[in-house]
Amino acid sequence: PEERDNIKQKFIQEFKQTFAEVDDTLARYHTLLAQNTSPLEIINTLHQLGKQRANDKALSFSLNSGNLEYMHSHLRLALNNYDFYTVLCNVVKNAIKYTDQGSVKVNIFPQYHQKGLLVEVIDTGIGIQKNEREKVLESGGRASNVGNKYGTGRGLGRCQELLTQAGGSIKIEDGPNGVGTTFVLTIPFATSKNEQAESAKTEPAKRKFIDLSDRFQVFC
Repeated sequence: PEERDNIKQKFIQEFKQTFAEVDDTLARYHTLLAQNTSPLEIINTLHQLGKQRANDKALSFSLNSGNLEYMHSHLRLALNNYDFYTVLCNVVKNAIKYTDQGSVKVNIFPQYHQKGLLVEVIDTGIGIQKNEREKVLESGGRASNVGNKYGTGRGLGRCQELLTQAGGSIKIEDGPNGVGTTFVLTIPFATSKNEQAESAKTEPAKRKFIDLSDRFQVFC
C-alpha cells in the first residue's frame, strides 16, 4: 500500500508539473507559428527549453546546429513550423525524461546529397531494447524498462507519423558504447510539391492545437 501511495503521489506531482507548463508552452507556440519564424529560430528555442529541462535534472545538455547559421534566410523544410517543433520537442523531451544521469546531445546538420536535415538525439539513459524499438514508434507503445515514469506512449508515434508524411524517417539505435539511446531523424528540405501539402495542413494543425489531449501529446 505504501509503495502504491508513493507511485500515486509521484504521478499527481508529474501531472501537475506538466499542466503548469502548458500555459508557457502555448505562448511559445504562438510565437513559433508566426509567419516569419524560421526553422533556425525553432531550433534555438528548443535549445533553450532543452537546457532548462536538463538543468532541472542536473544533466549536461548540448545542441550543435553547425553550419545551419548561414542557411538562416533560406532554410525551408517539408514540415511546417508546428510539426517541426513537435517532432524535435518530443524526441528531446523523451531523451531527457528517461536519462537520470549523464548527458543529452543534439546534433542537427544538413545532408545536401540527400536534400534534408539529419538530426541525432543521443542520451545516456535507460536505453531501448532492440526487440522493442518498433513498438515504441507506434502510437501507445512504451518500452518495458520505463518503470513508474508517467507517459502515454503517443509522442514518438506522432513523430513517426509526421515524418513519414513529409517523406522523412525516424529510427532508434544504441547510444555510444552501448549506453543509452540514439534517435536518428531525417527531415527533407521543402520542394514545391511538399510545400503545397504542408500549406494545406496549416489550418487543421492550428485547430488541433486547441485540443487539450493533443497538448499533452505534443508539447514539451
